[in-house]
Amino acid sequence: MVISGAKPSPGRRFIEAICREFSVNPEWLTSGKGEVFSIPGLPLSSGKAEILAKFRLLPDDKQKVIEDIIDGFLQKSMAVDERNVAKKKKQ
Repeated sequence: MVISGAKPSPGRRFIEAICREFSVNPEWLTSGKGEVFSIPGLPLSSGKAEILAKFRLLPDDKQKVIEDIIDGFLQKSMAVDERNVAKKKKQ
């Protein structure tokens, strides 16, 4: 109904549900001002927030693949950081 224009003014609960489910900034959704996407507690650029919003739309099995890739990157990054710390201690 909202998309067709049959209901010109969605209710507060509908707005809250859209914002919660898709990480949309309520100010943007209601007034068009500010960033489109909003992740509470995380200051993200709109591009990064958009990536997270898209991730949430993926099926669980596809999210798992991406999580595994990120875990691999993090492990490699932490190993490099540990080697750098060890080198600095030797100096």
